[in-house]
Amino acid sequence: MSREILESLRDATAFKPKPPDFELAIAHIHAADVGIPHAIDARVLNAMITDDEAFTIVIGPPGSGKSSLLAATASEAARREGPPAALPLKVPVAHHTREITADLLVKAIAQSLAYELRGHLSAIDRQKLENALATTIATSRQSSGLSGSLSAGPPGLKAVIGAAIGKDLATLTSNADWQAGGPVQTLLALRDLAAAHNTRLVVIFDDTDVWSVGDQEMAARAGSFFSALRFLLQCPEVSILVAVQTHWTETGTTAEAATRTARREYRELAERVGARLRVPLPQSRMQARKLMGAVIDRRVDIALPSDL
Repeated sequence: MSREILESLRDATAFKPKPPDFELAIAHIHAADVGIPHAIDARVLNAMITDDEAFTIVIGPPGSGKSSLLAATASEAARREGPPAALPLKVPVAHHTREITADLLVKAIAQSLAYELRGHLSAIDRQKLENALATTIATSRQSSGLSGSLSAGPPGLKAVIGAAIGKDLATLTSNADWQAGGPVQTLLALRDLAAAHNTRLVVIFDDTDVWSVGDQEMAARAGSFFSALRFLLQCPEVSILVAVQTHWTETGTTAEAATRTARREYRELAERVGARLRVPLPQSRMQARKLMGAVIDRRVDIALPSDL
């Protein structure tokens, strides 16, 4: 490998620890392609586009590919020919520093919906949403990447539909009591808003690994998150997928009260969901080498200019 190529890889930060989601989607390697059994990609896609397993937990240790699997599958779901069209929303939660409630989750879903529709919004509707949701849609965070674009909006969602959903969302959230019915009724209203335009909401929570670092404040946050998610189980026509680190699924005893509570809240949630899917891991050294080699090759292809 030449110095020029190595410098290009360095400058492009080809092996950044947390790539943007559109890069994760492109770089995702299907387990079956490298000989790892029990691939779950088809099950995850089915959960995004049907009611069969509307609430799905994707379980795996850190670095097992939960985020890339969800990003790649969301991109595939969004590109499918409808109806209904899939509208994947990555909803960040790890940045919250207080107790996570169902109300907070639903507001975050509305904010993510507004952000994903930003390319279809008129200036007036965008301003209405920014006022109603107390967020800055244009610059609040980097693109979720499910579209691979900073401005195009979700792939497969026609501009006329996106504009109509955005206008309806601006009207809904501008009502002072739009959350007065509680989180379930509010999420159902968002569901109905999308369904009126033959679109299915797909809500993805995948940035939760940070809560497992051992800090008891983080554990308390994880426990409140799992508890809040149980309220959303009452919305079967919204596809909800949650990445969960194996740390929370363990049953061994621990001295930390917050960790025990979080694991109990996880178990109570897991008993009620449509599906619990474990990310398949390499079964041998050879499979691990093939997987890592494929990931590295894909990351290099993404980072290098086409003329190198």
